[in-house]
Amino acid sequence: MKLFGSPNTIGNGSVCHVAREMAHVVTYGAMTASDQKHSECIIVWGKNDRDTNPAAFESIRYAKDRGATLIVVDPIRTELADMSDIWLQIRPGCDGLLAMSMIHEIVSNGL
Repeated sequence: MKLFGSPNTIGNGSVCHVAREMAHVVTYGAMTASDQKHSECIIVWGKNDRDTNPAAFESIRYAKDRGATLIVVDPIRTELADMSDIWLQIRPGCDGLLAMSMIHEIVSNGL
């Protein structure tokens, strides 16, 4: 950016963490984090925590050892998918359909 005469810079934080933090602060008042270790049911949707978030992966493994149910939604068979109780190997681009179907079931059955 400096080459073009701009005093501004851009990095991956601008499109990843900064947006996530702003959404959390506006919605909840602070940055939040999930508590996988003490969860009874964990859904991992389209990400591979073993490679991208090792601390979360260890928390999920801990919860699984304690009896938590693990559901993985991912077209790719990952280590988490192999550990899961339910692996939903959806086709790429079908996430929205699955999410809307789940919302329909939750609303229709008053869950």
